[in-house]
This record gives sequence, structure tokens and C-alpha cells, in this order.
Amino acid sequence: RQQRSLKLVEASGRQLLALINDILDLAKADAGKMNLSKEPMLLIDLCQSSVHLIQPMAAEKKLHIQLHVDQPHATLWADPKRSRQILTNLLSNAVKFTSETGQVGLNVTTDPEKQCVRFLVWDTGIGIDESQLERLFAPFVQLDSRLSRNYEGTGLGLALVSRLVRLHGGDVEIKSRLGEGTQVTVTFPWTRGADTAPSIQALLVR
Repeated sequence: RQQRSLKLVEASGRQLLALINDILDLAKADAGKMNLSKEPMLLIDLCQSSVHLIQPMAAEKKLHIQLHVDQPHATLWADPKRSRQILTNLLSNAVKFTSETGQVGLNVTTDPEKQCVRFLVWDTGIGIDESQLERLFAPFVQLDSRLSRNYEGTGLGLALVSRLVRLHGGDVEIKSRLGEGTQVTVTFPWTRGADTAPSIQALLVR
């Protein structure tokens, strides 16, 4: 019983720390004070490390995160910490809203013609009503639906993801159907020339 209590305290501590870090990161991004430290990364390394961080959470629900990268040894020019933060936020959301009988995956495709890399995080979870999709990227928004009320969250994940992606000069698109699942596509520039991203102040006006 004591061991179980200690585990609960430890888990609560981790959740609180994650929440504080997300709030600080969001405030920093909104204030235009977040700087990216870009460097070349292998796509497979970025994806595998992100999946590895979320797999224990998935294992608790007997889920296995499916990973497919079309060009594993292609190089992405991005901030390692922030790009991993983007993927882990999306993967943890996918796992959280998917039942034990569902599926979760990360598909990565490169587009040499358009010079971009697309990260598609998908799940067969509870889904989101189409009318509420536009609200998802606002801070502290938790959708008021009969299905989503059973899932804990701060409503910060997608707001932070959106800002981090746009700081990289990328874009985020979300598609979902209530009761069928969700797909979030993050598109990153694939050239080092895309190193100059617009300022966060300009991005927030969009």
C-alpha cells in the first residue's frame, strides 16, 4: 500500500513538473523569447527517441506505437529538443484518447519536390467533432464533449505544438471524426535554407 502511494506521489510530481514546463515554454514562445538551436538530425533517430519516450504510457493501455519512416537516414535541420517535444506531445495525446483495442502510429514522409518533411501522428481514438477543431490550438482549451470529459489534460499540448512548429517555419493540420480517430500532420521545411523562421509575434497574428 505504501509503495502504491509513493508511485502515485511520483506520478503526480512528474505531471506537475510537465505542466510547469509547458506553461513556461508557452509564455516564452508568446513573448518571442524562445530561440531554436537547429542542427542536423537523422529522421529515424528523432522518431525512435520520441516513440521510446511515450511507449511506456502506451504499454499501460496495451498499445504499440506503429512507426514508419520512408527515408530513415534522411537529415532534418531542426532543434532536437523542440522537435522531439512536438512529437511526444502529439503521441501522448494520441495514446491518451485511444482505447486498448485501438491503434496509434507515426508515419513520416519526405517530399523532395516541395522540400518538406511530413510527420503524421494518427490514432483510432475517440475523435473530435469537426466544429471544434479550430479551438484546439488555443491555450488551456479542453473540448466539452461527453467523450473527452473522461480524459485528464491541461489543454496546453496542441497550443505549444502549434507555436513550436511555426517557429521552425512549418505548419500543423488536424483532421478528425468523432468516434473514429484523429490525424495531426506536422510539416517541416527540409532545407537548411529554411533556417530563418518568422517571428512568433508575426505567427500569432495569423
